[in-house]
Amino acid sequence: MSPVMLVFDTSATSLGAKASIAVTLCSFGIFTTGLLHWFTSPYVRQLVFDKKSNTMEIETLSVFARPQITRAHLAEISYPDTIRPQVTFAVNGKFFYLDDNTFPDKELLAALTPPEPSAAGSSISNGARLSSQILMRRPWQALQLSGTATAVDFS
Repeated sequence: MSPVMLVFDTSATSLGAKASIAVTLCSFGIFTTGLLHWFTSPYVRQLVFDKKSNTMEIETLSVFARPQITRAHLAEISYPDTIRPQVTFAVNGKFFYLDDNTFPDKELLAALTPPEPSAAGSSISNGARLSSQILMRRPWQALQLSGTATAVDFS
């Protein structure tokens, strides 16, 4: 809209003022799109979990609404150390959000939601701590998933 306004405006406004208005409007559009993407990019559209290999494929959307697939092993899940809102877990520094109200497999959701690390801290990495806690609380053999993989589509 703003570049069109720059060309077709017939007022007595100078070209510099028209250009600054156009740049301001374009910058606002880019900023709001980027901010919206920053808030919504962790949202998981589809999650495919293979219980035999404990691997998963996580599908999110890019800023251009193209699918982005992240493949990860369950041991790579860590607590999301970020100020970002709506983040459930992290995998290798990338953040993901699962809506606990619509996620059908509550046991898998519990396994994908790592506990907050203790304030005292330890030399064990979050992924290793999570793996040991999952194995202590609920062995993967006890998960009742249909077939060899679970696919959850949120679109």
